[in-house]
Amino acid sequence: MSNLRHALRAFPAMLKVGFADALAYRAEFRVWAPSASHLAVRVHGGEQPLDQVDDGIWVAEVYADPGDDYLLVLD
Repeated sequence: MSNLRHALRAFPAMLKVGFADALAYRAEFRVWAPSASHLAVRVHGGEQPLDQVDDGIWVAEVYADPGDDYLLVLD
């Protein structure tokens, strides 16, 4: 167990002052789609757009837990 998770279990009041977000997992999606005009990732019932950063590469950091199903949405 990470130190942060242990601390939050020991001091649950910390969850009420904004530390709950620290428990969320983040995943970086990096996709090469040079012909796409729009790219998004659908996870947890929501859709988050990816940003085109360089030469057909799209990137986004989204909240996702290990093992979550996701769907890439193009154009």
